[in-house]
Amino acid sequence: MLWFTSTAGLIRFDGAHFQRLVEIDGNPLSSPSTNMVKALGDALWVAYSFGGISVFEHGKVRHYGPADGLPLRTALNFSQTTDGTVWLTSSAGLFRQQGERWQRIMPADGLPDGVFHLITALPDGTLLAFHPAGVYRTVPNTF
Repeated sequence: MLWFTSTAGLIRFDGAHFQRLVEIDGNPLSSPSTNMVKALGDALWVAYSFGGISVFEHGKVRHYGPADGLPLRTALNFSQTTDGTVWLTSSAGLFRQQGERWQRIMPADGLPDGVFHLITALPDGTLLAFHPAGVYRTVPNTF
């Protein structure tokens, strides 16, 4: 499958047909306005234009929002390091998933404040984080 996001919803392409989705396996999307989709392992991660993300996996869904530590800001990118940690960039900064909550990485952790446009997990378990001030690479077991 190829997946696309749009302000009109999540679109799936099976090689022959495009299909607009409002739910996955009977679980509704939080909003029709999606801006990012990524498969990580067996899960499909969907980010919404006005904040929040949903994780669809094995017929179930988990929605994350402000109560879980995420800001009401647009998510820009997901990545997963080899230890299973999911990382998220947004206009509010860089976040990592810790259990059922999200933790914002702060300047005290060694990275600048502000927007991280892109992150990339490397095979050695580290993470590259792209910020207007530079490219940063984590040291294993830093955070």
